[in-house]
Amino acid sequence: MIRFLLLAFMFLFITTEAMALPFSDTINFTGTSITDTNGVTKDATRIEDTGNWVCSTDYTPAFSYTHNVTFDPEAISIENASLAVTYTGNQANCIEAWFISDSSNDPQSLGYLSDTQDSYWDACNQNRWNTTVFDLDNYIDGVSGSSWSIEFIVDEKTWRDNEVMYLAESTISGNYNPTPVPEPATLFLLGTGLLGFAGTRKKKMVSRT
Repeated sequence: MIRFLLLAFMFLFITTEAMALPFSDTINFTGTSITDTNGVTKDATRIEDTGNWVCSTDYTPAFSYTHNVTFDPEAISIENASLAVTYTGNQANCIEAWFISDSSNDPQSLGYLSDTQDSYWDACNQNRWNTTVFDLDNYIDGVSGSSWSIEFIVDEKTWRDNEVMYLAESTISGNYNPTPVPEPATLFLLGTGLLGFAGTRKKKMVSRT
């Protein structure tokens, strides 16, 4: 019986091959309500350019926000990640170059808030909501544990007037590799062994008395 228990205890550490799990975190911005030409109304945050050039020593971004992702079970690593941002431009001045980046020293590390220049003009001129997806695979190395926080900044690159945009939603999503968990069958095997061992000892004690 002791050998059986030892074998069961060893099996306890045999774990299943964990499959990748999805994760996501969505931020819904508020402050003003915008209805586009398709009749779609969204709450959004109005962002104005600070007027500071991105390369200046006193640069301050127009807007920043942080995504906080929770992993349950904890993550060993992240397989892939992306950022989807929903926004509309300023109808008063479409000659704008709004971009989004992480909070590192590279202010244009992700790119512009448009799939192409035409899509930005379309979203701006016709007051339509546009969603742009950014690849975050360059930011996932070394991410593990129970949580992941990443900050993004939104700003404008030109020196024009009326530099305003409306940010409605930001979603970070992807897949991660979770920490392995013991197989249920293994736990059952160990529990059965413990019960069997307890029953055997009880019988021996009764026989001795």
